[in-house]
Amino acid sequence: MGTGLLRALIIHLALQKTTSERERNLKYAIFCLSVAILLFAADQLAKHAPTNSSLLNSTINVRFDLFFDRPSGNSSPHNPAESSGYYIRFRLENEGNRSIFYPIHPGTRDLLGHIVHRTAAQAPWVALPTPNSANSPVRQSIDQNPGWIEMLPGGWLDGQFCDPSWPGDDHAYAFDLRQAANPAVIHFVSHPFHAHTE
Repeated sequence: MGTGLLRALIIHLALQKTTSERERNLKYAIFCLSVAILLFAADQLAKHAPTNSSLLNSTINVRFDLFFDRPSGNSSPHNPAESSGYYIRFRLENEGNRSIFYPIHPGTRDLLGHIVHRTAAQAPWVALPTPNSANSPVRQSIDQNPGWIEMLPGGWLDGQFCDPSWPGDDHAYAFDLRQAANPAVIHFVSHPFHAHTE
């Protein structure tokens, strides 16, 4: 009888151990399954993310570098806007993963843009004044019907413009851009540079 009781006790302990292992294995399996479901869901969300974020990336990844060059040599005692200034070379690069479009001067492949200035870091950008117009905010469109040229991912455009170095405050170069398959115009303003005054 003692042997039978001992045998029953051993069987009971073995079953208890097996049940404990089963519970532990079940918890481990549930944990692994939960992680797999989360990873699968995250992968699916990444695959079906809105295309707008991809479109924005192409504009965010536009690079516009400025390089100061020789003085322009233009001078006019009657018009400070035509006084001696600097040629500024630039490179526009599409570092995004989608095409962008930039406006061009009629009959050319030159970037259509204009110089803007501001009197303080927080002040709005305004177009350079001319003898025929007072300071005005940056125009919403440089030309109502410009030509547009596509720039593929990895593409670039080199060009130059003349900065009159007047007035003597922050200047920048402004132009429009469009994203591929999106007619909305994005107004781009370069990093500011300080006008070279003598």
